[in-house]
Amino acid sequence: MLELIAEYQSQLNLGMAKSEIAKNMAKAHPEFTRQGFLKLLMGSLEMKEKQANTYYYKYIKVNSNKDDTKRNLSIKKNVSLAPAKTPEEHLDFLFKNILSSEDESWAGFNIRSYAQSLKNLGLQIDIENFPDKALSRKDVFDYVTNCSNKLFNSCIVICAWGGMNRKHCYSAFNKWFSWKSVAEDILSGNATRAGAYDAFASLRKKKQLPGMGPAYYTKLIYFLSQPKNRGYIMDQWTARSYNLLHGHHDILMNKQVKKSGEVQAHVSDKNTSSAYEKFCYFIEKTADSLGEAVSADDVELSMFSEGRGKGVWRSYLKVHDKHIY
Repeated sequence: MLELIAEYQSQLNLGMAKSEIAKNMAKAHPEFTRQGFLKLLMGSLEMKEKQANTYYYKYIKVNSNKDDTKRNLSIKKNVSLAPAKTPEEHLDFLFKNILSSEDESWAGFNIRSYAQSLKNLGLQIDIENFPDKALSRKDVFDYVTNCSNKLFNSCIVICAWGGMNRKHCYSAFNKWFSWKSVAEDILSGNATRAGAYDAFASLRKKKQLPGMGPAYYTKLIYFLSQPKNRGYIMDQWTARSYNLLHGHHDILMNKQVKKSGEVQAHVSDKNTSSAYEKFCYFIEKTADSLGEAVSADDVELSMFSEGRGKGVWRSYLKVHDKHIY
């Protein structure tokens, strides 16, 4: 152990990021237990136990078990049999399955193909101005902050990244001049996240923002807002997660039940900017409580998790939040 500690200390002294060192540990020592990794992290990276725990769950556990299908199936089976838990227990489970926004694989639709579909529906756009590929979360931020890209195009890119229904997107952008000023205010920093939510909600009430509810206009707020006033994506999965973790049904949802019995609960237009602000504040404070290795983006992404049976938190959420609705 002392030799390994010295090896990783030298990597740190050479300027390697702690997150990369932790990933190296996971790949090099799959046989280590959690306690073994904690000793290695605390010894080589000079961490206290809480910080070492955070690095373990965010960088080591996910990398050392990335291909362990049997483990995931076992977790999902146990989740389905689990009794009712407290918000603190739910948060602990989320923490132990935290995801890293740095390693997110989601990329949405091919942007140019998506733009072509909108043009085919009648929207006046120049598709050559759009990248001919799907974009990651980081790519979308880079596109939005590139001054040479028009705001109109940036908003289409955001909707394509989010996988928005093309007909709904077409309806929303047909009313572009009704909400263009809101998008401009968010991008320039002249609108707070709560103020931007209020503005979009008001447009919804006036029938000036068809096809785009809170789940998608909070994506616009997220990507267009400044880091110091970042708003977060409040869609079905993050909103349901918030209600479960917070212990209250603060975010109003429109419930639907599929023939299979699966609950779908979409974010209601009746939610206020106050509820949205509480949601964003909760994400930021949760990130703060988990230590420097976990960002608010990590918490939001982890609350969203993954669908199609891949996300451990998503599977857990579907079982444990049924009573709320």
